[in-house]
Amino acid sequence: MSLFKIYFCSLFALLSSCQTMESNTLNSEVFVVLNNKATPIPNKWADYLYTHLKNRSISGPKIIQKNSQSELTKGEFGLQIEVRPSSTFSYEIVRDKNKLLLICRSEAIALWLIYELIEKIGQDNLGLAVEDLPPATIDFVTSKKEFDFDYREPFFAPNTDIDHARIMGNNSIDTDWGIWGHQLAQIIDNQNPDTQAEINGTKTKQQFCFSSPLLYSQVKAYIIDQHGLTPSLNFMLAPNDNDLVCNCKLCLTAQNTATNASPSVLRFNNRLAKDFPTAHFFMLAYRTTQNPGIVRLEKNVGIFLSTIHLPKGQLLDENSQQFESFKQQILNWKKLTAAVYLWDYAANFDDYLTPIPVLIGFQKQAQQFKSLGVTGLFLHASGYDYAPFDDVKTYVISALMRHVDQDVNKLVATYLKHFYPKSHQLLTNYYSELEYNFQQSQRHYDLYSSFDDLKNSYFNTVQFTEFYKSLHQIIPTTHNSERVKLEKLYSALGFTQLQTAYSCGIATEGAFSLINGQINVKSDIEKEIHRLEKDFKQHKILNYSERNTIDSYLNQWQEWIKKPYSIKPIKTNQLESKNIDLKGLTDGKLGFSRDFLLGWTIGTKDLEFQISQLPTGSFQVKMRFLNDPTHHIYPPKEVRITDSDSLQQWLITVSKNNDNTVEYTFTTKDLDSNASSIDIKIFNQTATKSQWACDEIQISSNQ
Repeated sequence: MSLFKIYFCSLFALLSSCQTMESNTLNSEVFVVLNNKATPIPNKWADYLYTHLKNRSISGPKIIQKNSQSELTKGEFGLQIEVRPSSTFSYEIVRDKNKLLLICRSEAIALWLIYELIEKIGQDNLGLAVEDLPPATIDFVTSKKEFDFDYREPFFAPNTDIDHARIMGNNSIDTDWGIWGHQLAQIIDNQNPDTQAEINGTKTKQQFCFSSPLLYSQVKAYIIDQHGLTPSLNFMLAPNDNDLVCNCKLCLTAQNTATNASPSVLRFNNRLAKDFPTAHFFMLAYRTTQNPGIVRLEKNVGIFLSTIHLPKGQLLDENSQQFESFKQQILNWKKLTAAVYLWDYAANFDDYLTPIPVLIGFQKQAQQFKSLGVTGLFLHASGYDYAPFDDVKTYVISALMRHVDQDVNKLVATYLKHFYPKSHQLLTNYYSELEYNFQQSQRHYDLYSSFDDLKNSYFNTVQFTEFYKSLHQIIPTTHNSERVKLEKLYSALGFTQLQTAYSCGIATEGAFSLINGQINVKSDIEKEIHRLEKDFKQHKILNYSERNTIDSYLNQWQEWIKKPYSIKPIKTNQLESKNIDLKGLTDGKLGFSRDFLLGWTIGTKDLEFQISQLPTGSFQVKMRFLNDPTHHIYPPKEVRITDSDSLQQWLITVSKNNDNTVEYTFTTKDLDSNASSIDIKIFNQTATKSQWACDEIQISSNQ
């Protein structure tokens, strides 16, 4: 090839590259919103774009309106937006030299696209106030795009702000649903036997009969009363959250079985769909309604499947039987309806405040869901409660729900740089490392995990403590909204730092000190607790899990501060057990009486172990057990201590405390106390699912 040809080809490639780069740039001294005022139907979205763009242009480009592109003059760039419900694509972008045309299938998409456009113009032009808007995630080049999922909702606290959800282009259970989840029981008082399920001839208030004419008329009346005759909302009509299935004559005729309520529930939804053709109705495929029916569903009836049993955080193994069953379930439902949505999960519901990496795992699984034909995603996360990094997670997951193949690390870095200009590198490094290390571990995260479980899984306490200290140092150098957000983040992470110290008990790095047989909260920990009490209130951080409040957590610490407890922990090498790890019984810390996951060793079977190296003379053994029936945790049926040498059984005293605990005290009084070791056996309750929970074994001399 000649040098001329090489030069020409290189020049052409360079020019083409420049044109491609320039095509995504929206830079102009004058932006003209094209809006023909003479048309009989006003273009409200053109008006909206003009108003909000003009209001944000403080010292930036001039914003004006004109009727058509033919009126544009040199140096002006035209912006046109149209809503076309019949469009084949979610949105289309047509880019000319001096004009940008946006075509949207719906008004919700138009709103999202307008803010993407405004933010992009703000990136490329000085003087446009877009600091409060999330960074644009699309390129404004000629293209036709279909969203990967029709229904998109990341259920984090930022998305519960309705205005924010709309700007992000997301759905919301607070605005898009007339009935959600298992709310049927909240709107229908199931006191009338005619609406109750019949189980083997007996009526029960615990479940509904979905073949009941009265139940149908009540639900229909509720929809009309609350939302009118032509609602455009979604409605989820699902049985109560139990395994009861109505087997009355009508339900058996509908082909219900002892374990399958799908036939009657689907027919119920079908009837409503016919009566309200402008609405959409969904059944939750869960427990008794997992199996598809045999009736083709109305076009406005869909299905929500739960992913609660799928592993979280990693690519699903497509060769596993679990994945094959999940895939087949989706394919079976796809035969009946095009609207197959997933109720997915992305949180540790036992600990909202300890950082958890969910983004890359979500992307990998969302790509698999898309390939299976799933058309909607509700991602159940920390909901209305604050969680660290929930803002960046909302942003990234929102973007992935629209176009799932985007670069997660780039999205994270872009968002944090935009909203945290001073601290973004620190935040990006820590969170990205969390994601990377978790993916490298190839582990899954559980939806319900104690702090100790997290330490044994992905959570590196040393790495976290370094980040926590660095965050504290950088906060004073920040300003305005960045500082407010960082102070809230730092406060929330104070819970995790406190948990780190608590988990270490009386060890050097622990929260407690052992002095003359008394356990005291260390002075620096006490100061931290007082600070957190103020900070949590200031930033309205109310809960640390789906079932526990921050107040209950701090109250327990205050009890220990005000009333240090006496305890003589035994050494780990004094214990010997064949069937359970007993380290938690010898760490010198008591458990939280309101949270069975904090400080308690939990057993589901009888336990037998031996304690050696006993004190000489008379002594006693104390064991404290939790009583938490809600979680099937009960005091043991019996606890028995026997002298290993003489097999003599010890005397026992049982006392109930005022904090959901029961204390067992065993003494050698009047017995031979020269034993070299003792055998302890804990007998679990015989009821189904019964568990026992003990926090500490204490041995002390009576002399």
